[in-house]
Amino acid sequence: MTTDASSINQRHRRRYLSGTYNSIDEITDPGTVADESSGKWREYIVNNKLWVFLTALLAVGVFVLAFRWIATTMGNLLSNRWAQLALGAFVLAAVSYYAGRRHQLGVFTSVDEFVAQGEHENKRYFCEYVTDTDGKNERVEVYKGFTRFGNPGSKLKVRDLDPEWARLAQYRGYDADDPAPISIHRELATVSHTEFGTIVAQPTNGIDAFEGGGKSVLEATIPDMTRENKVPTLKKQLEEKKNQVDDLEDKIQTLTEQRDKAYEMARKAQDEVLDPFIDRVDRVMGVRDRRRNRSSDDSEGTLLSREPTADDLGTDIQIEDD
Repeated sequence: MTTDASSINQRHRRRYLSGTYNSIDEITDPGTVADESSGKWREYIVNNKLWVFLTALLAVGVFVLAFRWIATTMGNLLSNRWAQLALGAFVLAAVSYYAGRRHQLGVFTSVDEFVAQGEHENKRYFCEYVTDTDGKNERVEVYKGFTRFGNPGSKLKVRDLDPEWARLAQYRGYDADDPAPISIHRELATVSHTEFGTIVAQPTNGIDAFEGGGKSVLEATIPDMTRENKVPTLKKQLEEKKNQVDDLEDKIQTLTEQRDKAYEMARKAQDEVLDPFIDRVDRVMGVRDRRRNRSSDDSEGTLLSREPTADDLGTDIQIEDD
């Protein structure tokens, strides 16, 4: 039983990653291009020592056995014209494929993206995120597509729009061949700057002509929050917040009453303890004062009843005898 459990644990370690992860972003970051987990070869080797050793041993054996055949046949292959052409074509195809894939990745990292979040579906546009030098007037200029070589094609232009929208753009100084930028509402939109370019997402009812000022022709309209399907939800949320406020007010009132009762009980307890103590102190002080007064009266009476002596009158006075 112990051996079976140990083998299961070993298979578990081989199949699953080790360590603790709080978020999938630690393994696959949506804002980066490279695979963040591909460089953990040391951890893989430590968890699969036997498999790595057998694979390396097999690779060395195959290389040793094939070395002689490669040494004898490579000379003949390289001297053959067709073999040379095939090898050159293979190298050219491999390099072209690699260059094409790198170019495709470069296109993805250089093109921005705008996601128009509709009520029932989201629409994604490849675009260029544009702002003024001060970061204001945020807008996107969308691409109509890509070329056969995978490069971004031409942008949506004023002449591609509805004639009425195009006339509005011309009144603002746009030419027919100028790009038609789409204004976004920053208070609703989220802008993320990643290695794949800038990704802009905004809830909207759709793209319409921009009626405000600025440097845009179109705008992602603000969603209508007063639709019938959203009013009940907002009303429910408002009632929940009101109930929470009422509960908090009740708790505050209860705590206030408890505090007042605690103050009253503390005051009564203080009076019950201090009043007898103060009375006792007053009685003790009264007895002491009476005793002090009595002692003072007794000493004064003794002094008045006794005749003065020479010592009382002073040493310089002499009493003459009759």
